Amino acid sequence: MTTEQIFTKVDPRKTTPEERDFYVHQAQLLFKFNHTMPYTDEYNSIPKKLFGEFGDSSAVQAPLKGVCFDKVKVGNNVMIMPDCLMMSRGGIVAGNPAKIIKMID
Repeated sequence: MTTEQIFTKVDPRKTTPEERDFYVHQAQLLFKFNHTMPYTDEYNSIPKKLFGEFGDSSAVQAPLKGVCFDKVKVGNNVMIMPDCLMMSRGGIVAGNPAKIIKMID
């Protein structure tokens, strides 16, 4: 697998106003999540708005860092621990140490 198949080049100079507004909204949701009291209804509802998909019985703990959370699909019964960094423009790998399981179009 080549680097080109794994990573997507991002040129912020070519961002549309709509894309910019969307990612500003995501940054604001992320800030809100990281500064909301844990284990409240508000705290538990934010990941469902932030991620592209957020499975049943899954949880994420603040602080969370990253960009493009709308591209991330969290399955069922997933626990994302504090200080997780997600940079999903180029694809997120799994495991510890991380490894590519499969590419998703």
